Amino acid sequence: MGDNMTAIDSHIFLLRWFDRFPEYKGREFFIVGESYAGHYIPELAVTIDVQNKNPKLTPINLKGISIGNGILEFAEEQAELYEYLWHRAFISDAAHDTIAKHCKGPDDLSTVCQAARDTAYGNTGDISAFNVYAPTCHDKKVRPTDSKCTDIAGPCLAHFVEAYLNQRQVQTAIHANTALKYPWVGCRTRTYNLKRFGDSPTSMLPHLKALVTTGIRIWLFRRALPWRCSGDFDAMVPVTATKRSVEKLQLGVEKDWRAWSPGPGKDVAGYVIAYKGLVLATVRGAGHMVTVDQPERGFALFTSFLRGEPLPSAAPQTD
Repeated sequence: MGDNMTAIDSHIFLLRWFDRFPEYKGREFFIVGESYAGHYIPELAVTIDVQNKNPKLTPINLKGISIGNGILEFAEEQAELYEYLWHRAFISDAAHDTIAKHCKGPDDLSTVCQAARDTAYGNTGDISAFNVYAPTCHDKKVRPTDSKCTDIAGPCLAHFVEAYLNQRQVQTAIHANTALKYPWVGCRTRTYNLKRFGDSPTSMLPHLKALVTTGIRIWLFRRALPWRCSGDFDAMVPVTATKRSVEKLQLGVEKDWRAWSPGPGKDVAGYVIAYKGLVLATVRGAGHMVTVDQPERGFALFTSFLRGEPLPSAAPQTD
């Protein structure tokens, strides 16, 4: 299973779904996801755009894509992880300097560089890079997480989801395989490694650039980078890396950086900048899973995205 196969299979699934439910054909279609969806969504969107030109296939009325904390340039994001941890005092100056000395750029996979990064990350203690301020799961009534798997919601949510999805009546209701000889788990015990996907592009910027030319709505949203506020909980896919990636697209700014909020009387929910063909928004106080940590702000973001409306402006700063 790789990126290309996933895009093809997803497109085939959609075509068959529309054949089964023809009343939905022609309706506006949006794709939303997070994390590695930074690959899956642009790849599927490009596949849809290309296959829509095939007169033998049902066209899909793709109107927009929205990606939360997406992996766009994996090497850049991994390198930025340690900058994030250093700037926020999770690792020492010495650990940061060791990485700077032994790692020759974000693509450095040498043994000495990886050892420096592993040592630095190991010194952070029992925290999750997906939400560095969230508590860890200590509920003895649920299965401990495999050491090679990483929770992306916290702290015990994944265990409860697995327990729910292992109920026979639930599996029957969602047409899942009820004949498994083992319990279903969300993460297998094999170490997750993007390098195992031979067709995983190192950068998704060409896909995004191609999609911008189609005119569909493209929103990227992240947990917020603070300067006078608390927050900035997700270290795994730092917003600083995404900002640099978007700048490489050279789209030009339509509406500059500003604060937004869910509505009148609400606190600043994050910050947003509109480029030509793409919107980048941050969500203040959220980790990797925006809607888990900030459901109201996540709902406001999705509402604006679906309606094609700008995020509401926050009230100006007062003394």
